[in-house]
Amino acid sequence: IDIVEKLVSFAEARSSNPTPNVVLDGIKERVEKYELNHQQLQQIIIQLRTEADIRMESVEARLDVQQSEIAETRLEVQQLR
Repeated sequence: IDIVEKLVSFAEARSSNPTPNVVLDGIKERVEKYELNHQQLQQIIIQLRTEADIRMESVEARLDVQQSEIAETRLEVQQLR
């Protein structure tokens, strides 16, 4: 999709016969926009990984509690027998 946009903008630029500097400025603008989007995506990925790590730690903590409760229940059952 991005390549198609570039081709369309290149074709539009050629059809209106702009100077090479105008075309170059347009390319620079698109590159800067791409770099900004890339940085934003990297930040989102870092946030998602952090949230996933926090959730995983929470799940592991609950699992530890449940396993200890199961062990206590088994011990109580054995004592009752």
